[in-house]
Amino acid sequence: YFSNELMRSLLVILCLVSFFLLPGQYAAGQVNLINTGWLRTHNLQTSEGKIQPVLDGNFPLNLLVFLSPECPLSINYTKTLNSLAEQFSGKANIIGIIPGRSYSLGQADSFARDYKLRFPVFIDTDKKITGLVKATITPEVILFDRKGEIIYRGAIDDWAVDLGKKKISATDP
Repeated sequence: YFSNELMRSLLVILCLVSFFLLPGQYAAGQVNLINTGWLRTHNLQTSEGKIQPVLDGNFPLNLLVFLSPECPLSINYTKTLNSLAEQFSGKANIIGIIPGRSYSLGQADSFARDYKLRFPVFIDTDKKITGLVKATITPEVILFDRKGEIIYRGAIDDWAVDLGKKKISATDP
């Protein structure tokens, strides 16, 4: 169904870290974004100010990335996320989500531009998708398949080992 290279790369994402993975947070199939109607009916504002659908049901995989423009980890992971967006272009849909009302449209747009994000960034002002998928921290990723089943939720990798403590590089692929 997927090429070996794609599966290996996706396993890297899936196997990457557990530090921020909260107990009981992972539950495959817990929320189905297609069956809830969310894919078909919900739009959010992009960091550029456009109102548009967040998800594209045409991709085999969708990765929601919850970010905060002032979070040091979110900022530090922009390079990794840009690399993933480039590597999986056309194969996986990477979507940035800034939850809540803490950041203005201008701040979200500056964040996307300053870090040259290669994926769309949306502002979830009312935390509709954030609440639906039970995202709790930034950065946090939630990977789901074309059917809308959650495959993985948690950290991007094991680079950050504790608050303010990081490895030189991630070691857990």
